[in-house]
Amino acid sequence: MRPPASSNLRFPLALLAAAAVSLAGATARGDAALLVDLTKPGSRIVRQLDQVEALVEEEQWTEAIELLEALLADSSAGVSVVSTGDGRYVSAAESCHAEIARLPRAGRRQYQATVDPAAKDLYDRGRAARDESLLRRVIAEAFCSNWGDDAARTLGDLALERGDFAAARRWWRLASPLLSDPGGRPLDWALKNVDLSQHAAEVLRRLRETPRPRATLSHPDSDVPLGDLLLRMVAASTREGDLDRAERELAILQALAPEAAGPVSGVDGTLVDLAAGMLEEARVRSEPNNEPNSDAVGPLVGRLWPKPTPLLRTRAAWQTVSRIGRPTSGAEFATPTPPLVQTATWGRCVLYRNGGALVAADLLDGSPQVTRRGELHRGAESVTSVPERGGVIRFGFARPQILRRRGDALFGEPPTVHRDIAYARVGPATATTRPAGKTRIVGRDLRRAALATLDIDPPDGDWAFGGPPLVRGGRLYVTLLASAVRPRLGVACYSAATGAELWRTDVLSGQPSDDMVSTTDAYPLLLAGDAVVLATDFGATAAVDAETGALRWVATEPAGEKPLSFGPRANTFGAVVASDRVFTASTATRTVAALDLATGVTLWRKPAPCDEAAPLGADGGVLVVAGTQIAGYDTQTGRRLYRFPGSEHAGLRGRGRGCLAGDEVFWPTRDRLYAFETKTGAMTRPPIDLTDLGGDGATVTPALSCLVVAGADAMTVLGPINRQNATEDPFAGPSLTD
Repeated sequence: MRPPASSNLRFPLALLAAAAVSLAGATARGDAALLVDLTKPGSRIVRQLDQVEALVEEEQWTEAIELLEALLADSSAGVSVVSTGDGRYVSAAESCHAEIARLPRAGRRQYQATVDPAAKDLYDRGRAARDESLLRRVIAEAFCSNWGDDAARTLGDLALERGDFAAARRWWRLASPLLSDPGGRPLDWALKNVDLSQHAAEVLRRLRETPRPRATLSHPDSDVPLGDLLLRMVAASTREGDLDRAERELAILQALAPEAAGPVSGVDGTLVDLAAGMLEEARVRSEPNNEPNSDAVGPLVGRLWPKPTPLLRTRAAWQTVSRIGRPTSGAEFATPTPPLVQTATWGRCVLYRNGGALVAADLLDGSPQVTRRGELHRGAESVTSVPERGGVIRFGFARPQILRRRGDALFGEPPTVHRDIAYARVGPATATTRPAGKTRIVGRDLRRAALATLDIDPPDGDWAFGGPPLVRGGRLYVTLLASAVRPRLGVACYSAATGAELWRTDVLSGQPSDDMVSTTDAYPLLLAGDAVVLATDFGATAAVDAETGALRWVATEPAGEKPLSFGPRANTFGAVVASDRVFTASTATRTVAALDLATGVTLWRKPAPCDEAAPLGADGGVLVVAGTQIAGYDTQTGRRLYRFPGSEHAGLRGRGRGCLAGDEVFWPTRDRLYAFETKTGAMTRPPIDLTDLGGDGATVTPALSCLVVAGADAMTVLGPINRQNATEDPFAGPSLTD
């Protein structure tokens, strides 16, 4: 039934529109072969899901349930993906749970009678022992049982206790369909423009009655009180420091569950009053004080290093290679941006790549650290230049000059430091034919003179490591890249102590191409709560479970899948995570987008400010995107707040990669470094001259209260004193060589 016309009744109309679009797209699942497990079980699973739908229409519950249980037990269901019809792909296992959730009540009762005894046993044991693995089994094996919602709520509570707010929200949203709109978007986002004082009853009715499309998953028979979950949401937002979001969630609690009452943690009262108390306490804690911001960059008076440290300017040779190993004709690639060094910090130690060596230097004066010469890993020292003409590298039938190296090469991405161990990707930095050039992950102990602690080879076959490693909680995550007939991307997880493989997941498959993949490509991962996010130039972003490697979702760009870019990358891409949002940017579609971390649903998509735009970070409700221009976007709505310079045709163009530090964003051009306030885009400092670093852009990394700036030819540290006139050390604590 169409609601009465009203200028304020925006949310119910939006709900219906979103649901209609999702349901229309879900009428045809589509081929699961776009992004699938490479053994191609997807089409078979799609046919079986269609068979389930036919059985449901005939009310043959027993046969439908048996087929769904068989699919859930099939190991391929966890790695195959199925289209949701809205540009996303989810695991076939999740599709099975969604089909069970969509069964009529009579069919669900029959299913629950079968699985409830085993699910209750797992839940009781998992809750008593606080064993997440048992609770996860309830979700994986019997989500739609009468214990699935309780298991999801308990998992969310455990995630909140350890400070994983994104995971907590994801579990709570699984526990109740009332915490998401019918399109799968978070409730606080969906209600951002709704006058709840006028339309609370209508909103609640629509949330309960609007059919849930195949694209979303939440417990269909949840008896977890909505007020309890909303109170938990407020608690998560206040602990995370997102008071604006906590205020929105408090308003939703007051509108949708005003009479819900405690006690909570031994305190009596309405949940609205308890949530308001949490928010007020958080506001008091967040009031400005005279303590300095530990993340802020101090005065940048001069260079801390007596003179810039020279960097070996290397450039990989790119070549189009056919599958039979012959150069193809007529291939032209624009000259790539000089491979500007990215740095990492460890205490007051700067780690960076210089040619074929991984180097450690003192932040204060650039002196060697960790080892006598400061070298943590030594690879190649020289490269062969490549032919250039008019700014374009050209290859034809004539045999081009190919880059040759001895030993290992280090890639431009920074090493990862975890528990005093530096982890880096090393290997041949050449354009490779099949099989892919073998890369390795090495670990060096910074406390023991760079002692080798780890050396991991990629899996057998065409796989190579395709990005820098990330390490957390004793686990090392890294992208896998293969260059067979169809380029592939995957994610692998290893023990950071032993190098043993814990799991491996094939994630994406690109379009067939005569070209091969260069191992110099970097596809960095993001760790976001209990998820690993992979941004790509395949036209898609993906998330997998950090614990098990199970695929959660793949979200494609509006234009669909795009082939991998070969040679110097034609498409800039990247992603950052803030709370439970993933922000992406791609020049393939020249858009900036916000995705829901839990589901991959697109929350908003806006035009990018310029070509070659990539997200730098998000802070204070503002997403900063930079490339040839820099811009700020409201993280909630996608509204662009500022852009500098104001025109693409201005003579000022960004070059390199900047950073966020404190309340500022630093943005390099060819020969200057600019600083702006993150929230407003107002300039905060005079431009800093970087001409002595090569005049070809820079990468900027915050370190303590300073900035490490690496140009094309040299690097230095900007800080509160000029080392040429320094009389005292501005940093506390001894150096590693003291």
